[in-house]
Amino acid sequence: MLHLVMDYRSNNYWQVKETKMVKGQQLKILAFQLLRGLCHLHALHIMHRDLSVEHVLVDERLQLAICDLGNAKHLVLNQPSACYLGHRYYRAPELIFGSEHYTESIDLWAAGCVLAELMLGRPLFKGSSTEDQLVTFSI
Repeated sequence: MLHLVMDYRSNNYWQVKETKMVKGQQLKILAFQLLRGLCHLHALHIMHRDLSVEHVLVDERLQLAICDLGNAKHLVLNQPSACYLGHRYYRAPELIFGSEHYTESIDLWAAGCVLAELMLGRPLFKGSSTEDQLVTFSI
């Protein structure tokens, strides 16, 4: 069993947006930190596989941390992985279609969905089921 101890972050990404703390430049700063954090994980060949607004923590100084690595996995090429992962609204198309062979790109899809949700104030793809997720686009 592995235990990680992280710095305290008072809010998740969505709570920061709800309190109207995030403005244009601040959103860019948070987006940069989110993508750099994923870049660091991916450089170690680790996929988060469950990235969502609830798993991105932010403190009052707008310092970001990616949390909840419970579904994280070391990427091994040609090794099958579970496809039913992550919150539906942030699930990449290859996972929805049931692919068991995917890469870190699923985290980038989720990061794009998180950033879109911050800008729009609601999820970008809000399907009521896995099948509905494929055809639902919320603008």
